[in-house]
Amino acid sequence: MEKIDALYIRVSTDQQVERGESLETQKSRLSQYAKDKGLNPKVYEEAGFSAGSTNRPAYQRLLADIKEGKVASVTVTKLDRISRNLRDVVDLVYETFEDHSVAFRALDQQFDTSTPMGRVMVNMLATLGQWERETVSERVRIDMHHRAAKGKWNGGPVPFGYTTYAFEAKHFEEKGLTKEEALQKARAVCPEEKVLYPHPKQALLIKKIFEMYLEGKSQRRVTHWLNTEKFKTARGETWATSTVSRILKNPVYVGKMIYGKRISLKSSKKIRKRKEEEWIKADGIHSPIIDEATFRKVQEILKSQSREPVRFHSENLLSGLLRCGKCGGKMHGYYHEKNGHAWSYYRCTNHTHKGNSVCKGNSVDKVKVETAVIEALLSFNKSKAFVKMEKALEVFNKKICNKDTPLKEGKEKLEQENKQILKKKSTLLDRLEDETIGNEDFKDRVKKLDETYKTNSEKIQTINDQLGDLGIQEISFNAVYSIINDFSSRWKHCDFQGRRTLLISILQGITYTDPDTPVKVAIYYRSKDPVPVTCLQSDTGSSLRLKEN
Repeated sequence: MEKIDALYIRVSTDQQVERGESLETQKSRLSQYAKDKGLNPKVYEEAGFSAGSTNRPAYQRLLADIKEGKVASVTVTKLDRISRNLRDVVDLVYETFEDHSVAFRALDQQFDTSTPMGRVMVNMLATLGQWERETVSERVRIDMHHRAAKGKWNGGPVPFGYTTYAFEAKHFEEKGLTKEEALQKARAVCPEEKVLYPHPKQALLIKKIFEMYLEGKSQRRVTHWLNTEKFKTARGETWATSTVSRILKNPVYVGKMIYGKRISLKSSKKIRKRKEEEWIKADGIHSPIIDEATFRKVQEILKSQSREPVRFHSENLLSGLLRCGKCGGKMHGYYHEKNGHAWSYYRCTNHTHKGNSVCKGNSVDKVKVETAVIEALLSFNKSKAFVKMEKALEVFNKKICNKDTPLKEGKEKLEQENKQILKKKSTLLDRLEDETIGNEDFKDRVKKLDETYKTNSEKIQTINDQLGDLGIQEISFNAVYSIINDFSSRWKHCDFQGRRTLLISILQGITYTDPDTPVKVAIYYRSKDPVPVTCLQSDTGSSLRLKEN
């Protein structure tokens, strides 16, 4: 396939009345350049879109063609045709264009990355762009360190038990007050911006959590009490032991501020924990909720605690797939030893970490449930359900074909309509230049055309997404069918990780309720319009019934 040489032209609405920058002028210059250089040109025309946003139809089509390997070069009259933001231009040229071996030229700036000098300029621009980013980042970092050293809050999620001016203002606005009224009421509660203030109700609950823990209640029992009493977290969710643990360890409640516990690694962009001696610790300017003596006692107890039973991660085939039929929560694998005996089992984490008010409790022997599920899958391709799935695959592919054709026809119609709109806009511009149409009339007509063009472009993008989804669905359903058909053979030759991958690729989930209820195994494929056999039911022979010995 011969690659194309893209000629990108763009004019915003305000510029369409300017001389020397019209679409026709740009197209004429670029077309002549392509002819002189013997290029294989294709014009990407953008009328009435600002360079301040990358959400431009022709620009997005250009990027898509570049990523598909269809483009050899991109030529513009000026750099600002692509973007007015130098950083965006650098990122586009240095990353997207470089990654796909696409040359870039800007005629008026003598910018051409197909030449050695042009590539040097790209590297210089990239270095300047990186320097600018790092300079801004360093200024922000220094400012945040400075604030932290003075005991000021640096933003982020507001700790439970505290509130802020911005949080209260948003809260009052949500209650129906005007913005001015909300700001006024927020100022009465939190006089200063970016400062933590104790939340009246939440602060009392924080004190209760510390008090209960000091009385000998475990983190789990404190969590269960919170959920039983119907208290919610700051996000309106049920409590978990991990949330209670973070509260008990957080020095913000004794008026302290800690900053810099983690660092982002530039090479891998991963987050790494810093050593404690590298943290910034300071007395905060906010009021404490817990006294120092109470907090110190809690920390001493936390250090002396041990956790049993221990989560057993190494070989739990159904981890992440097994769900509790009583509450819908995840069931994770655990390992427990006592008096020389050992047990491996899956247990509902909602019951473990949130208590009876969330889930009454659910656990199942690891070997039993794994054996039952695997045996069912090994024999599934001989079942009636699999025959139904074969028929469903046939029906599914017909549906895909039936949907594909009208979508493509609709897309073509919209694209033709947009071409006509561009011609009409060009005609209007000519009439404006000839003074056969007034400036206000020109603006009104162009505005209506732009609105229609934008609506059509959004519809085209939606159709493209739908066509993409149809392709993914067809591949996914065929892939799931193929894996199940050959499941027995694949299973024999896989190690533990390979078997986990097999299960994850075909199972949407497994639901276990109790020993007398069938285990439901749901096979899935990615489809917004599922055909039969998405979920295997008990009458197909695919559900399992576990019996206790």
